[in-house]
Amino acid sequence: MWMGGHVGARLIGEPEQLLRHAFVPLLAATITNFFVNTSLVSEAIAISEKRNFVSVWRRGYSDLIGNYTAFALLGLLIGVLKIVVGWGSILFVLMPLLVARRAFQAAFTMQGAYDETVKGLVAAIEAKDPYTRGHAQRVSQLAEMSARAYGLSEERCRAIRYSALMHDIGKLGVWNKVLKKPGKLTPEEFEHMKDHPVLGVEIVSEIDLLQEAIDGVRHHHERMDGHGYPDGLVGDQIPLFARLIMVCDAFDSMTSTRVYRVAKTIEEAFAELRRCAGTQFDKASLDALEKAVARNGWQPVGREEPEHEPMELKGPTEMDKEPGDGSQAATV
Repeated sequence: MWMGGHVGARLIGEPEQLLRHAFVPLLAATITNFFVNTSLVSEAIAISEKRNFVSVWRRGYSDLIGNYTAFALLGLLIGVLKIVVGWGSILFVLMPLLVARRAFQAAFTMQGAYDETVKGLVAAIEAKDPYTRGHAQRVSQLAEMSARAYGLSEERCRAIRYSALMHDIGKLGVWNKVLKKPGKLTPEEFEHMKDHPVLGVEIVSEIDLLQEAIDGVRHHHERMDGHGYPDGLVGDQIPLFARLIMVCDAFDSMTSTRVYRVAKTIEEAFAELRRCAGTQFDKASLDALEKAVARNGWQPVGREEPEHEPMELKGPTEMDKEPGDGSQAATV
């Protein structure tokens, strides 16, 4: 705050020049104040959470500079009105702002309730399928990072975060004996497992999501060669959200330690994903994921050796269960 005021005061000059020279100094002070404050807060968060500073700042504050500038200009307007018209004009300006503030507070409260609803659904699926605990949150973070690296708008980055968070929500409708069955599924059981993206759409369609986000839930098990499910889409027929989520889904599965296997390293996981690019995965989406991980960093979930013999405690992923020729990367 002091630094922003100091910059403004130096540029304004004498008090009688305030009206004529206030605009540029005000913007300079506002921008200085904004970058100093947000940088300090972002650095503190980055250190405490061991995250990349640029990623923290970009996610939390990059879209707020417009708001800071607007409030600075509003303050200038109120000051000019007070000088020209008097105190009554200030009340005339502030009354609509107070009404708008109440509306924003209500919207913020509604967003909080929305987030809690989504978290509750994710907690329910993780309670049902404990082998993937934390998977949804990690895929959500990876998808948002990748979407930003892909160049999507902040609104679409937020939308894909929700889509990825709920990508496996349809497993709430999958039989427990199928989710927890060791070894491969029977053809009937596998067909039932393949219903979970459609079941997921039935659940999330009741939530106010962008259509892109719903498409991400439905199509995250499609393949670029058309051999995926539920609709057998090919190439660019697969929505972008789904293409991004499918690579993040597979990457997290391979870099997460389970009781029956140790996580792959980041390099090993990317080597496997690149091997399947063009057939199972979209190359542009994989490039975005690699760029995001290089920029923000990523920590595989545990690298310790399994504590038990694989066949005793194995909790299968879908790729463990389904038949195949070994040409696809694992997904959860």
